[in-house]
Amino acid sequence: YFLSEYTAKSSMAFTKNDAYWDADNVTLDEVKLTYYDGEDVGSLYTNFDKGAYNVATLNPNDPSYADAKKKYPEAITYGMQDTTTYYASINTNRSNFTNSKKDAVAQESAKKALLNQDFRQAITFAFDRGSWNAQRAGEDAKEKALRSMLTAPTFVSIGEESYGQVVQKELASISDEWKDVKLDDGQDGFYNVDKAKAEFTKAKEALGSEVVYPIQLDFPVDQADTVAVQRAQSMKQSIEASLGKENVQLNIVELDHDTYLNSTYYAEDISQQDYDFTIAGWGPDYADPRSYLDIFNVDNGAVVQRVGVMPGKNQDIAKSIGLDSFTTDLVAANAIVDDLDARFTAQAKAEAKLLDQAVFIPLISLGGTPRVTKAVPFSGRYSVSGVKGSDLYKGIELQEEPVTGKQYDKAKAAWLEAKTKSNAEAQEALADHVAK
Repeated sequence: YFLSEYTAKSSMAFTKNDAYWDADNVTLDEVKLTYYDGEDVGSLYTNFDKGAYNVATLNPNDPSYADAKKKYPEAITYGMQDTTTYYASINTNRSNFTNSKKDAVAQESAKKALLNQDFRQAITFAFDRGSWNAQRAGEDAKEKALRSMLTAPTFVSIGEESYGQVVQKELASISDEWKDVKLDDGQDGFYNVDKAKAEFTKAKEALGSEVVYPIQLDFPVDQADTVAVQRAQSMKQSIEASLGKENVQLNIVELDHDTYLNSTYYAEDISQQDYDFTIAGWGPDYADPRSYLDIFNVDNGAVVQRVGVMPGKNQDIAKSIGLDSFTTDLVAANAIVDDLDARFTAQAKAEAKLLDQAVFIPLISLGGTPRVTKAVPFSGRYSVSGVKGSDLYKGIELQEEPVTGKQYDKAKAAWLEAKTKSNAEAQEALADHVAK
């Protein structure tokens, strides 16, 4: 496609390139995308209903959802989880308090608390991620998109086990609080009030008189993003209810769009990061857990600064939050190039160590939210890594009427069967090639 139209914060359009070598499989002559700032959550459905959009996500907490269920009762579907992982980054080395109302004592108390592993684990166990996601997906689908690892648990296999199963066993072997934690997609294996209180008690004993309670944690959000604000309120409610408002207080800092981005996502180094918590996401570029795990490598990680460590610097902080040891294990795992099972097992051990340090809280993947669509199920491209998957419009076909749940389920079953067969043939061909 050629970019044929672009208006900032309005829309962009793409026109088919007839000179493309595989133009016969480019089924849409034009694709138009409309900018959405997150404020009017019902507008997506309204525009679909009017015929302006061919696909729209639905928000069960918005009044428009009742109309969608009435008009399209058989056509509300849920896409599969993908390999993108969204997570909450915990800033353990904050120095910027431009948008904070915390005084100097509260600032220092929060930093000391966040440098304590038990405190970070307490926050992890105190956070009801299902209720948080329900603000977007609705109560019935609140767990459909949940993810409890950085790497998608079925991203690769290790013998007869999934990568996630091996990480889960390795995590359980580290300490008792992880023994019954499940890391499968689509469920919340973290939320546990009793564990949260137990870890907080350990943290409080270790911190002693160094901090003043309640520990105040700032969580900035884009004030125009309705769902983000609702999710922040849910996060605040569950953490404070689990640990007690007298112990931990989550401050929701509502900012205009540009200020929010500049103090979080666009911050170039730790001195510009104005938060204790922020939401980020990552998707793999290639089919190896390294594509996820390298982002927290203290020497060159793409997002390690989000948790308070500038790549190659701040090694005192890196050591305090266990990322130095994680990096050592990861580098050793990545060096194994002659045995994939051994490589992935070593990476799984490194990921278990990363999860145990709780410098980030896995949240969700894409997918798993209600929608209405006229895109023929599985007519487009698919990939678990890189940019050759659902982000491409090549091959997508549209139909006149919205896709029904029965149509989607039938297409999914056929697609999964074909995928399993194709994967088996590829594995057999690879084995033959290695044998030769």
